[in-house]
Amino acid sequence: MNNKDILQKAIEKAVENGWDNKGMFDHEDFDYEYDDSFGGMVWAWWKGREMGEPADHKIPPETIFFSHDFAKAFWKEPTEVLIEKAAGHEVYGIADWEYHLKQLAVAEDRLAYLEQFI
Repeated sequence: MNNKDILQKAIEKAVENGWDNKGMFDHEDFDYEYDDSFGGMVWAWWKGREMGEPADHKIPPETIFFSHDFAKAFWKEPTEVLIEKAAGHEVYGIADWEYHLKQLAVAEDRLAYLEQFI
């Protein structure tokens, strides 16, 4: 999957799980667009403009992904993860959205981390 697809599918998953992407910025004309000049997906909201016209504001996707509401919806169901691997033993635990948010923050490739859960 390319970056645009990963971002779009992550957003769709969070929305399907109950994330209100319209309410995050408390604006009903809120939507996202892909903008290569900004380095990828950005979020924008329009004030009385037709969709497709220039956005009033552009926001990096990290602003969305590090939102607690987004994370709670994206990782709605706890998942089993490998916590420790040493001396031939593997220790697994149950990870919730807070665990995944911390892992996302330190991930070298944040999109690759999100892609695992789509």
